[in-house]
Amino acid sequence: KGEKKVSLEEFNKKIFERIVKAKSEERPCSLMGTIFEGNIMFGYYDKNNPLPELHFFEAIFSVEANFRNTTFGGDASFTNATFNGRADFSFVTFSGKANFLEVTFSGEADFSHTTFSGEETHFFEATFREEADFFDARFHGNANFFDVTFSKKAIFSSAKFNGSAYFVGKMSKEGVFENGAQFNNFSVKEKTWFEGVNLREVSFLYSDLRNCDFINCEWRKKGGREILYDEVSLFGEKGKGILGKAKTWFPSLKQGDGKKIK
Repeated sequence: KGEKKVSLEEFNKKIFERIVKAKSEERPCSLMGTIFEGNIMFGYYDKNNPLPELHFFEAIFSVEANFRNTTFGGDASFTNATFNGRADFSFVTFSGKANFLEVTFSGEADFSHTTFSGEETHFFEATFREEADFFDARFHGNANFFDVTFSKKAIFSSAKFNGSAYFVGKMSKEGVFENGAQFNNFSVKEKTWFEGVNLREVSFLYSDLRNCDFINCEWRKKGGREILYDEVSLFGEKGKGILGKAKTWFPSLKQGDGKKIK
């Protein structure tokens, strides 16, 4: 854990020595409860030198946590971890399961261009207090976003879901996407569920939504009908062409009661 009498260089050296030892012994490495008081970068562990199975249970990252370009060779668990600064997971590869259960991201969380190759990815009850960026992320297994709180905008544009995905909100519908989200040009291969979430400020431009189910979601309304956010965010001659793309698959969408959204 963080020690006032240990320099940042010495502390990081001890962390990496523990990882190297675990990797040489072909066993998981536990950094449970570790307090990272200074900057630390894990990018040295790339696809040619991946990290072993790693556990950050209840770890605290006091400042920026830099995992950019890192490859996790096994499962990675950040359950109950706290990121007080920016969390950079861009261009990361998770080879095994990735668990971010009940994690708190107080700063920006960057998962852009990240590949989740494991069977399951969990963000159950995670809290994103600043922008959450999953632009161009790849989810090869099931992705679980149950009861996630996005306090600022969530970006899933160009993301690809090859397994099932679940975006399930709290009963209030205010916990997920309350400040908007972008799912522009995102794609789903298996069934994806949006249940009990607020979609009033969510954009789906250029997205094929035929494999998406929307259950008990809150939509914008216009003229007595439920509509996509894109129908009111884009207007005039300039918006007509783009609007047509936004509505391409909208007539086929159904709510949980089986009725079409018109």
